[in-house]
Amino acid sequence: MNKFFKSQFFFSKNQRVGIFCLLTIVFFIQLLLYFKDKSKFINKEQSFNDLEVLNSKLDLEQKNIFVLHPFNPNFLTDYKGYQLGLNITEIDNVLEYRSKGLWINSNGKFKEVSGISDSLMIKISKYFKYPDFKSIVKFKKKIIKDFNLATARDFMHIKGIGPYYSKSIIKLRQDLGGFTDFTQLKLIKGFKEDLIEEFKSSFSNKNPKQIIKLNINEATLEELVLVDFIDYEVAYNIIDYRLLIERYDSVKQLTKVEDFPLDKYDLIELYLSIE
Repeated sequence: MNKFFKSQFFFSKNQRVGIFCLLTIVFFIQLLLYFKDKSKFINKEQSFNDLEVLNSKLDLEQKNIFVLHPFNPNFLTDYKGYQLGLNITEIDNVLEYRSKGLWINSNGKFKEVSGISDSLMIKISKYFKYPDFKSIVKFKKKIIKDFNLATARDFMHIKGIGPYYSKSIIKLRQDLGGFTDFTQLKLIKGFKEDLIEEFKSSFSNKNPKQIIKLNINEATLEELVLVDFIDYEVAYNIIDYRLLIERYDSVKQLTKVEDFPLDKYDLIELYLSIE
């Protein structure tokens, strides 16, 4: 029995050498696997550190971009608005306000126009730089021209007035021998009422064409039909109504005359008086 156990734990010289070689190979394999895993961990750690450094640099650049480049918020773009933290609606509010030719001259006005929150306004206001708006207003006052002296190019400074309308205005002015009133712009087909208001605020009318007005209390049928938009039927009705009331107290009373073209009253009134 003892011999049996003894024989199981007894190895010859060649067997011991083989066992030693086997253990050596296993040791080196384990050592190789250890360093391989450690290398992967180091590479991952290094990549993570590099990513942190890159993010830090990007954050630093993002923080410094407006400090280095302050700008006039009147020239806000979609890109700059996005960088400032404005949403699409807030950016569009500013762009729409500027499209009307209006200027933002303070942080309070920017907040009102854009609709941004108080906290965001405080955060981004240090990036805004406003020009001297007094000089801008002074400059605008100098460029106002007389309606009868303005050129086609001057007219095209008004939003909605392109080459077609500007040329039509010049032609109408020539046909009339000069404008008497801004209302005459209605004679141009398709000309909108709000555009007339823009002309009133953009041009002066210091030298209107003088018109000899027709006294509706004394005018004959032949004289009335010479007025634009008054035909024979309307002229007859004007005289009949005058006989009925004996005398017109104001030109506005013509609106009570049967078949009178109410939509043309502003144009007809330019050529009539009660004296």
